[in-house]
Amino acid sequence: MKKIIFTNGQVPAINGENLNKIQDNMEEAINNVDTKTGNLEDLTTNDISSLVNAINELKNELYYKSGDSYKTIEQAIYCGGTVTGGTKSLNFNIPLPKSLKNVSVVKIKSMLLLVRTTAGAYLNEASAGIEYGKTTGITYNTFIVSDNSVLIQLVSDSAYTKVTNNTPVNIAISQLELEFE
Repeated sequence: MKKIIFTNGQVPAINGENLNKIQDNMEEAINNVDTKTGNLEDLTTNDISSLVNAINELKNELYYKSGDSYKTIEQAIYCGGTVTGGTKSLNFNIPLPKSLKNVSVVKIKSMLLLVRTTAGAYLNEASAGIEYGKTTGITYNTFIVSDNSVLIQLVSDSAYTKVTNNTPVNIAISQLELEFE
């Protein structure tokens, strides 16, 4: 079996070294099958245990589970978003490096947003940003919209300023921490 090597940037949350270790464990268990007959009955308890452990390790690398969290690295993530809902709703999507198949709730633990309009102005003139839990008058919602994507919605009590309805915005997201249930 050929080794799978991941280079930096291709799959940021999956460690290539860990995947190769998992693959080694699977290969070891598979190689212990009687190569002449190919009978799975020839697997020992240790072989089966190795396969189960390798599968569980792979699941941990590929899927979020309840209690897991996602944190951004030191640099900000940049994405596009939209101000809609009569200029009271800011919506943007966060692609995640693992599958959300095994979770049903995503909660924001921390987040700092710098939001600029297409004209370069700061949304609400907030050059210091919109900080989760500290900026008042905003309700934060999260929605799982695909296998590895979360829509974050910030609904303001009053209309956002420096923007018109249905306007695209540029968002720099830092200090992001999401928790999964």
